[in-house]
Amino acid sequence: CDVDPDLPMPIRGLREIAYRTNEVAIDNDFSNSEWMEYIPPNHVALENVLFAPMSLEGVAVGIIGVANKPSGFTERDGKITKSFGDLAVVALTYALNKENLEKSEEKFRSVIEQSNDAIYIVFNSKFDLTNLRFTEMTGFTAEDIMSEGFDLMEVVDPKDREMIMQREEKRKLGHELSSVYEFSIISKTGNRLVVQASVSEIKYQDGIAVLGVLRDISQQKSLEDQLFQAQKIESIGHLAGGIAHDFNNLLTPILASSELALIDMEPTHPLHESFQDIVEAADRAAELTRQLLAFSRKQVLNVQVVDLNKVIDNFRKILRRTIRENVKIEINYGVLAGSVQVDVSQFEQILMNLFVNAQDAMPCGGIITLHTESVNFDIE
Repeated sequence: CDVDPDLPMPIRGLREIAYRTNEVAIDNDFSNSEWMEYIPPNHVALENVLFAPMSLEGVAVGIIGVANKPSGFTERDGKITKSFGDLAVVALTYALNKENLEKSEEKFRSVIEQSNDAIYIVFNSKFDLTNLRFTEMTGFTAEDIMSEGFDLMEVVDPKDREMIMQREEKRKLGHELSSVYEFSIISKTGNRLVVQASVSEIKYQDGIAVLGVLRDISQQKSLEDQLFQAQKIESIGHLAGGIAHDFNNLLTPILASSELALIDMEPTHPLHESFQDIVEAADRAAELTRQLLAFSRKQVLNVQVVDLNKVIDNFRKILRRTIRENVKIEINYGVLAGSVQVDVSQFEQILMNLFVNAQDAMPCGGIITLHTESVNFDIE
């Protein structure tokens, strides 16, 4: 028959009664009912009808109707039809809820898989959920992680395991702990990461689970360490500047007095060479002071164009007095292509460091050889 699909259901009659009262409505003489005038043209003839509400938790949510039973409908027919309708509602609701749940789980899975943090859920002492980032950070496959024997402590840096175990013991004793803490992990491939962990208990399925989020903060820690080192160097620079000024104040009278003594002293005087050595040592100390001031950024470098062989030759005497007697110094001066631009005192300090390190590597004595020559390097 022709039925208007836009009409609300139920709209009138027995259907309305069944829906409103949430009770079965039966009419075994429907052909003589006042409601016949509302039957659409060409509709199948209706001798008797039964309308049963489809209920969910005691509330009618729909109507199920049957008609034209030869012997007429009984109360038992009504109970059977209503039970069928209620079961149909339960089945439809379950199917709808399952579909919605699957959609919700799909969205949830999509969100955690796209997260840049490693996410996991531990339920009944077993990993029940992880995301892709967790497998990337640990180096284990999802199958490995979900297995009965997997333990997160396997990837925790050994030096941090005691700290984590102590936290767990305190938690069991009821101590209040911060849910956020840091430790290092070493992946299956040997990659070391510093992570920030956020761990909490959640309601999960039919019990309580542990939800964990691990964030890689390795780069952040590296930057913090670099900043700390820079701050230490800056502090050392300030200290070096202060020491240099004090040292310079001590050097001034030493150098001045020695130079004045040399003015009035004949070169043949037995102390002339000793005073000359004092002046040279004071000059070297003054250069060291200037280096400290340069390090503390209180004085610019004194860059000059010099002959490298001459600088080394002038510094040879100081090297000889610094290095132990059982270490021989040999310097081979090569033919240089030109002069170099350098801070002489800085260059001399480099030479001193190289010779002292070489000396320390030869406790039984030996030979330190220095050779100069011009070398051409490709731009690449």
